[in-house]
Amino acid sequence: MRMQWYLLLLLAVLTAGQKTLSLRRSPEATDIVETHKDIPFTTQFSSQDGTSVRLSNDLVSYTFASAAQGFGLLSMLEPSSRIEHILSSNVSPFLWNAEWRDADGLGYQTTNLSPAFKSSSKEQNEEGEVLTLRWDNLTMGNFWGAPQLAISIIATIELPTNSSIAYFSVRIDHRTEPVGDPCLWSLDYPIIQNIGRPSDVVIFPRGFGIRINTNSANRLQYPGETNYQAISQCDGKTRSCVYFAAQDPSGHYKTINYVEREMYVGHIPGDTCVKRGGGVKPDYSSPWRTALGVHSGDWWDASQIYRRWALSEADWTKKGRVVDRTDIPNWHKEATLWFNTGWDSGVLNSTEGDPLVAVPKLLKLREIIGADFSLHYYCWHHFPFDSNYPDYFPAKTGWTEGVQKLKEAGVKVLPYINGRLWDYNSPSFTKEEATPHLTKSAAPRFNPRTVQPSLENYGSGQNFAVACPHTTYWQNKISSVVDTLFQENSISGIYIDQIAAATSVACADAEHGHSTRGGDYFVKGAARELDLAQEAASRVGGIIVSESNSEPFMSSLSGFLSLVAYDSCDSVPFFVSSYSDYSITFGRIFLEIDATVPSGFNTKMAEMFLLGSQLGWAGVGGFNPFYSFLLDERNAASLNFLRNLMEISSTHKKYFRDGRLMPKPSITSSKAVIIDTGCKRPAIDVAAWKSGEDESLSVFITNANVMDDDVIAVRVDLKRLEMEGERFSVTVKMGEKNETSILQGTELKMKMDMPRVSIAVITVTPLK
Repeated sequence: MRMQWYLLLLLAVLTAGQKTLSLRRSPEATDIVETHKDIPFTTQFSSQDGTSVRLSNDLVSYTFASAAQGFGLLSMLEPSSRIEHILSSNVSPFLWNAEWRDADGLGYQTTNLSPAFKSSSKEQNEEGEVLTLRWDNLTMGNFWGAPQLAISIIATIELPTNSSIAYFSVRIDHRTEPVGDPCLWSLDYPIIQNIGRPSDVVIFPRGFGIRINTNSANRLQYPGETNYQAISQCDGKTRSCVYFAAQDPSGHYKTINYVEREMYVGHIPGDTCVKRGGGVKPDYSSPWRTALGVHSGDWWDASQIYRRWALSEADWTKKGRVVDRTDIPNWHKEATLWFNTGWDSGVLNSTEGDPLVAVPKLLKLREIIGADFSLHYYCWHHFPFDSNYPDYFPAKTGWTEGVQKLKEAGVKVLPYINGRLWDYNSPSFTKEEATPHLTKSAAPRFNPRTVQPSLENYGSGQNFAVACPHTTYWQNKISSVVDTLFQENSISGIYIDQIAAATSVACADAEHGHSTRGGDYFVKGAARELDLAQEAASRVGGIIVSESNSEPFMSSLSGFLSLVAYDSCDSVPFFVSSYSDYSITFGRIFLEIDATVPSGFNTKMAEMFLLGSQLGWAGVGGFNPFYSFLLDERNAASLNFLRNLMEISSTHKKYFRDGRLMPKPSITSSKAVIIDTGCKRPAIDVAAWKSGEDESLSVFITNANVMDDDVIAVRVDLKRLEMEGERFSVTVKMGEKNETSILQGTELKMKMDMPRVSIAVITVTPLK
């Protein structure tokens, strides 16, 4: 007995430091474990022998470890090709990780490898097979004195008969009353480790999509830091891919994670630790299913899987396609070009918003471009940028009159406001007693006694709180600002910043009426805030837009300012392929180098054109004044190229606005010129769009180079681009050229001259 006591005491000493580990990078996170591999392996109590568990059909086979090894996923195999997507490992894999907290803040960490009574069962239903994995009588850690509670974790994996994708859900049950601490603070599930090969191509859901390395660490919050909920990983040689997506139709607070060939979703449960109403709700059931499976092709094929789910289930697609939405005015659906009054990556120069400075420049731009455009108007108020929110009035002297002049000239003005921040030093913060309406954070513990308002600051150095969008007070506050702007000025819309771009905050204020910490209240509250703003805008045929392209706000906005989408050299248009006909995107950052590097301005405009975005958002003032660039006669070719992009974009809306972005055709050029403005882009580029009105397909080719003519060869696999039939009409338009021919077969090959700063359109139409 003495020896046993000594060994137990030694075990407690050695492992005591392991119980406060946390796996999240959230505002409340404390200690950080870099990967789940860093969690210490623990002992198990099993109800079964060492037999692995299999879930399979003709398309995919999943093998889970035995109960003794914790049921982690060992294999994901494609039976037909024998391609294995989970590489073997000598360590038992993780499937879930839970962090618990007691009333003093002490943390406990449990995983699928922790001591518990483990069992599995499998059943067949009309749709396919369902595997249930259980961990009963879970112990809160691997150390002496760790509480063993009547807690069960139940993981369910559903595999439909004719599907190559399985669906993971999880439930946590407390089977005794009353329930005290510890409480569930966070849960990572499902954890999929050792995925694919180091050379695989991974597309992570930031911006439109971003290509990342398999050995990188990416832990971002949704919504805000990530813009959709899917990860694609493909082997470029075999064209065999892994698809991983949280299928959450209402936008719950979570994290999307890819860390060194490990994918997982971080759940932030609501009401489990912070009391609301009658107390905490200790049980947790995932509000969504996470999809994991295989497919052939590349990231584009993954985007179509995601699209099919989103169109059938997601709240944000319920209003339908852009062309059918009555809350978006036709002038915005037809728009092609944007400018801003002057943008900087730090503190904006408030004088750029002076109507005496900005309005004459904008009227001159309207004259030389020869077409209407939309304007994002910064610093129209008296106070410096990024201060005093939400106290905006009065506007600068002469601004109302300047807006009227711009409207008469065909310039649609959208002033800037912030829809999220409340300046601690704004007059209204004290006068209106702002604190009850702010988001609050809670220390990680069971039933924390106090919650604290948030604090953020930006380039101005001012301190801001984040208002809780679920509160009626804040919704009405922003609505009042919007109403005043529309009533007193001839504006065409309002840009409400941060709602679709900044991090959603897990609010722990139980007085707000929403679930504490986890939940979809941030999205629903912000959507209500935007809907109230849109009601005011609709009365005058106006629009409401916001920054970034966060999917859950799609139906509450008329457009997304897509700055983040274009800010990486490794961007991939996954979002566009998923939502091209359901959202309007516009704008990107233009820098001084884009005006000084030959063809830099053109290359950025061409990329936006090919991805269906409304063009521009270059500044007419500030540190990147494209006003002088466009007025300079030496840049006449670039100005003419911009006009041509606008015209073709306008006349081909059935593709760019109403259609779908298809897989990119193959294209080569004899000179292979690269334009380097910080990102290296080809001077000649291509995109294919399928019409949303008829069965036609158009291939758009741009040569952004102001220096050189070129010769290109393009190859289009029509079958890959979902064109049906074997006989097609092919029309080539470029400048005055307009030629039509007949193609027999499903592969289009063409060699053609591409003059400098030119655009070619190849339209393919099936023939009966």
